[in-house]
Amino acid sequence: MLISLVVMGGLSLMVRKFEREAPRPFDRLIVEVLPELPDLTGRPQELIERLELAHGNLQVGELQREALVELAYLYHANGFFSQAESCYLGLESFETENPRWPYLLGILKLDRQDQAVTATHFARAIRLDPTHSLAYLRLGNAYLKGGLLEEAETAFEYRLLGSPRDAWGRVAMGRVSIAREDWSAARDWLEQAKDQRPELGIVYDLLPEVYLETGDVEAAKSLRREGEALDLVYEMSDEHLLFLQDYCYDADLLLRFAREARSQTDFDRALELLQRAVALNLDNKDALAELEKLIVEIEGQPPN
Repeated sequence: MLISLVVMGGLSLMVRKFEREAPRPFDRLIVEVLPELPDLTGRPQELIERLELAHGNLQVGELQREALVELAYLYHANGFFSQAESCYLGLESFETENPRWPYLLGILKLDRQDQAVTATHFARAIRLDPTHSLAYLRLGNAYLKGGLLEEAETAFEYRLLGSPRDAWGRVAMGRVSIAREDWSAARDWLEQAKDQRPELGIVYDLLPEVYLETGDVEAAKSLRREGEALDLVYEMSDEHLLFLQDYCYDADLLLRFAREARSQTDFDRALELLQRAVALNLDNKDALAELEKLIVEIEGQPPN
């Protein structure tokens, strides 16, 4: 009798776990997660048409999964983060072993005040794909914002293990050292990052302060002057998010994508993105200025 109770209890626990983790029927999932179309007033007609088509395709069995993916990406790329989150949660529930969905959910929550949920998403992405090097950096940043220095350091170490030449990983280790007021280690990490990527804006924000803490006033002044003369990069390139460019109909976001592409010397991609940004908003002075800057850089390149 006791053995039977133990077996039944274990089976009951297993069933509850299965109910949490197993994929659910997609028809039911659509009903549960489908967000309402947001207010699209003033949005480009092409975006409206793509959203409406995807919503319509949710009613067609064999098109449902791809339609939900299309909606998720369109919402994410155009700033409708609440709707995108609903779609990603649904896809994660349906495809429980796909690390893409928890990673993208974490990306949506990078700016949340409470980073515990953000960390949970990136940790799940890593559990599903332990080789996801960039997820370790994202996870470490979430830990660092939450004041968990040892956990952050461990995550950053894994990032550098997977990408030994990553300047952002070195910056991250420098930030941990700053939080510990270990100025010597912070200086070493940030100088390594600068050597690796001289254009990283965050280095010119952090390293002068570290120099001042170590009493090296002249080094701080010199580095600030050096930074003022450079075209600095503040956004980290994420190969896992490049696909969003094809779903974006926001001129300001396209401009940000274009700057990132230019910083990676992907001039063809940058030009395409800027042309799309200008087409969406002919009066966007920032996009026009970026276009002029890009043309100067392209003309300065040696012929192939």
